Amino acid sequence: NRKIEAITQWVIVPGYEKTLEQVLVTLVDMTQQKETERELIHAKQRAEESDRLKTAFLANLSHEIRTPMNAIVGFSELLRDNSLPDKEREDFLYYLKSSCDALSTLVDDLVDIAKIEARQTKILNSECFIRSLLDELYTYFREEIRSIKSPVELSLETTINTQFVTITDFFRLRQILSNLISNAIKFTNQGYIRFGCNLTNPDTLTFFVEDTGIGIPKDKQHLIFDQFRQLDDSISRKYGGTGLGLA
Repeated sequence: NRKIEAITQWVIVPGYEKTLEQVLVTLVDMTQQKETERELIHAKQRAEESDRLKTAFLANLSHEIRTPMNAIVGFSELLRDNSLPDKEREDFLYYLKSSCDALSTLVDDLVDIAKIEARQTKILNSECFIRSLLDELYTYFREEIRSIKSPVELSLETTINTQFVTITDFFRLRQILSNLISNAIKFTNQGYIRFGCNLTNPDTLTFFVEDTGIGIPKDKQHLIFDQFRQLDDSISRKYGGTGLGLA
């Protein structure tokens, strides 16, 4: 009942004449060579895909920079008109600030990616009041949803009280949650967005962002944390963005 393990190996069998009564066969184990060849092929494919993504990223980056820049220039020119009604002036200032914020976020993302690739990212841990952070995010994104006149309902759900403190990098935690909520707003046209945090174990905090948006196909979900990756990386795509948010 002993089982024999079958092993597939690559070998070279030199040619021979069938008329000979005896044959001397020399076998050369090529398993390692074939493994190396396979790894080289995969590495080449990954490099080509990385180059393709970076090319698409640079094309989209130009578009993502021009859009807020054009708005900044345009609204700045309009605001020079002293006869503008107060309501229009207020609206133009809001759009001007939004464009500046979008450009600032884009620059921050680019700097972060450069630091990550250069291994210069630093985590600065300090005391963080989680509930205060969540309340701040809720207030900010509730106003953003109102400003774009979206029918989406935003809600904060948490069992964390105002006195709960943990040690973490406040800026990075806020950045991660902001990117996730921004993504939810971008891809949700109706329904709801829920986010929050719960203490699932004495030493475990679980953060979540849930929405009724278009979602991501299961066969693409493993790609969402890749740098420069978007399901649609063409300039004519429906949704904006550089693909850096979740990376």
